[in-house]
Amino acid sequence: RGLGDVYKRQGLSRSDPNVLYVGTGEPNNRNSSPWGAGVFKSTDAGVTWTFVGLKETRHISRVVVHPTDPDIAYVAAMGHLWGFNEERGVFKTTDGGENWEKVLYLDEQTGVTDLTMDPVDPDILYAVGHMRERDKFDAGDPIDQWGPKAGIYVTHNGGADWVKAEDGLPTVEVGRVGIDASRSTPGTVYALVSTEPPPRPEGAGPQRPGAQEEVDPLDPNRDGIFKSTDYGVTWVKVNDWNNRPSYYSQIRVDPNDSEVIWGFASPMAYSDDGGITVASGPDVQGSTHIDYHAGWIDPNNSDHVIVGGDGGINVTWDRGKNWEVVKQIGLAQAYAISADMRKPYYLVVGLQDNGVW
Repeated sequence: RGLGDVYKRQGLSRSDPNVLYVGTGEPNNRNSSPWGAGVFKSTDAGVTWTFVGLKETRHISRVVVHPTDPDIAYVAAMGHLWGFNEERGVFKTTDGGENWEKVLYLDEQTGVTDLTMDPVDPDILYAVGHMRERDKFDAGDPIDQWGPKAGIYVTHNGGADWVKAEDGLPTVEVGRVGIDASRSTPGTVYALVSTEPPPRPEGAGPQRPGAQEEVDPLDPNRDGIFKSTDYGVTWVKVNDWNNRPSYYSQIRVDPNDSEVIWGFASPMAYSDDGGITVASGPDVQGSTHIDYHAGWIDPNNSDHVIVGGDGGINVTWDRGKNWEVVKQIGLAQAYAISADMRKPYYLVVGLQDNGVW
């Protein structure tokens, strides 16, 4: 559906760039959501691949590799979409994928939708539980789901023990959450949090999925950007921004400045004051194609950012003032193809989010 759907489930070893883990299956909440076949590993920079297990996880949302030991990797798995199963949560390998241990398991309905590692201490990880169980067909865009086990979980010993973060986070049930940790300021973490919507007024009808126009006056601490400066122990809501969380929920912290964050959703978002003010839309993304699923900030140059989405790859060298659209890689997704009766015949192709060609 876009480059980002692949990028965000890739784990690249920092100590040995030839080692690459890829988790398969689409983790986003869509009316069409194909499942995958587990985890694959390459030790020759992607030339050849080997299946290393976790087939029944089906939908893998994130892979994180230890910074100094490529044999240690963590996989965040959503599990089956259309039924209950226990192959969901956070899995850990210490032998390069030969064996996997399930180090975080919430229940047979609640998987893990995001995972990030502290850039300084690799034993500290943040995992996000998300209850996602489809029980009906939906002609539109399926809404988010919420559950009692959903939320942010923190480990300080490589997954042996986990604590659920609660202080400052919403008290209502939580849905999909995106999370990222700061490299420049250890202990600073940001999360894009979605929550169960407030009750609708009688006769108002259902709320459009992803809409943020309503805030429950009894509990304003709902959807938005949350920040922690103590390794996820306490949290403060800093902004209401969170576009269509069930499908995106991607947030990135500048590795050189913990006050600079990027949000990736249908529009792109940017903040340089810790999320207090957020610029979103054309002022940030220019004329690039919308629907952003992944982003990378150059640790050697914060002005250099690469994003992936439904329009392929976009690159900026001036922090979003100008964007280069990379067109040299064939990334289009063809939904339908037809030929007419001319000789020679013409082909007509419908492309995902990009019209008819």
